[in-house]
This record gives sequence, C-alpha cells and structure tokens, in this order.
Amino acid sequence: MNRRNFLKMLGVAAGSVVGAAPGSHSAPASPGRRIQSNVGLQLFTVRDLLQSDLEGTLAAVAALGYAEVEMFGFGGNAFIKDPLFGLTAGEMRRILDQHCMTVTCTQISGRIDDLGPIADDAHTLGIRYLIIAMPPEFLSITPKGPVVSEVKDADQILHLADRLNGLGSLCRSEGLGLGYHNHHMEFARVGSARAYDLLLERTDPDLVRMELDVGWAKAGGVEPQDYLARYEGRFVSCHLKDFAPDRPLPADLPPIPNMSRMVAPGDGVVDFVKVLAEMDRQGIEHGFVECDMPDDAIAVARRGIRYLKGLQY
Repeated sequence: MNRRNFLKMLGVAAGSVVGAAPGSHSAPASPGRRIQSNVGLQLFTVRDLLQSDLEGTLAAVAALGYAEVEMFGFGGNAFIKDPLFGLTAGEMRRILDQHCMTVTCTQISGRIDDLGPIADDAHTLGIRYLIIAMPPEFLSITPKGPVVSEVKDADQILHLADRLNGLGSLCRSEGLGLGYHNHHMEFARVGSARAYDLLLERTDPDLVRMELDVGWAKAGGVEPQDYLARYEGRFVSCHLKDFAPDRPLPADLPPIPNMSRMVAPGDGVVDFVKVLAEMDRQGIEHGFVECDMPDDAIAVARRGIRYLKGLQY
C-alpha cells in the first residue's frame, strides 16, 4: 500500500500533515521567526542548468547557502518535460538529502487530471503544499508556445475561486495543502475591487492558501507588504523576486512581457525591508528567491540570498 492510500485509509486530515489544523489559518506558524535564516530558491531560476547537470547544479545551489528549495513543473510545464529530470522521487529526495536541502512546496500545473501520482511523489519528497503556478483561466498553450491573457471579468474570478476550493478539498484528501501563486493580472480591477481581493474573499481559508509573488504584485501596481498585512494568515510562502520597470523589453517577448523585468532581490523597486518585516511578524516561514529569465542563474541566486540576508530591519 502506498503512502497516499495509507493516509486515505486512516482518514488523516490535511491539517495534521501540513502542520496547521483546519480553522487555524489565522495563527502564525512560528511567531518571531526571521525569514532571513530560511531564504530558499525556486528552482525555476536554474531550470536550464538542472537539465544539463542536475546534481552539479543542486550542489552549487547548496554551496550558496540555500537549505530549502521549491520545485516546479508537476502536472505539466511549458519550460521542462519532467519535474524530476529523469529521476524517481526517491532518487531526487536522496540527492536533496545529500546537500541537506528540504522541499516544502512545489508548483503544479493548473490543469491537473490525476492528482494521485503527484501526491505520491510529493509525500516521498517531503512536500506539504502544492502551489498552482498559473491557472488555465489565464493560460493557453499554442503551437508557438504559452500565451497568457488578462482577467476578463468578476465571474471568471469567482469561477476560479470555486474551482480552487474544490481542488483544495481534493488535496486535503491526499494529505496535502493547496496554494495559489499570483502574477500581475490578478491585481487588475474588476468593477470596484481587484481580482485578487475577490479571489481571497471567495476561497475557503481552510482549503486554499496563497503564495505571494512580491515582484508580480509590484508589477500589478500594489505594495506586496500591504497585501500580506491585509490578509494575514492566508499566505504560506512568498516568491522573493524584484521588479525593474525601466528595464528594456526584449524584441522577442516572453509569454508575459514583464517576465524580462523580474530580477534578483535588490535590483528593482520592491521594498524588501517591509516585505521581510511583515513576513516575520506573521511567521511566514517560506520565501523563495526567483528570477524568471536570468542571464546568469547562479549569479542571480547568489546575489539574491546575499542581499536578503544582509538587510537590516
């Protein structure tokens, strides 16, 4: 019997596996903890290097001081074919263990047809949260690649929220938590409210947590620390990337033009002193450096962790 079926047999609730009982979302997980001591890396930053030399790349990431990473690509991804890069989950776990690195979260596709195999791999890897990277409501896969669209209307967001509640319930039955990762489009106004506010208000806090990408929030025209404070207790993690609005756009635009303006922490306009202070105040334990289109992925990862760990606040 695999672990997923064993959990089902016992009737284990996601709260006991994930580390927070249902209804306890408003309580900080670790009051006073400094996120600086646990800066992680979203492996999307080093995706090209992982495909050519997985073990060497993970060793380099560990040598920079990262003790936690976030994985990506489960359920399908336009940038890689296999989130485990040809390994089994057990083999990947052994490599991570060799470098004393944990993986608490992974991003997943918004088009999950069968959660079971993903849940099995997640438990093997020690993952507790599945984070939707981009929902199909905003993403189309074309012969030329992924195309990202803007928010249409409030109904689209309300339907998305209801779908997230259903997926959150399914994740709970698998002994996992569900999170949602934003881009810029969720901060567009639909009527008198922002789409992100509608999404937070319509989703069940016991079933759907949030991963705030602070760079994309800034690109969306809001201050990320304000949203962390406004919806205290809803966030399980943050992507600690910066936004450089004056950086020239490339001629060959990516799926979201501003991807090329997402840079290492400290290289843009995000106020990370306020962001980290608010994360610490709430006890948000997981923050991942990420850069969508790095010129030198290892250099970006090095710069990001040094900058964040060197901040005084």
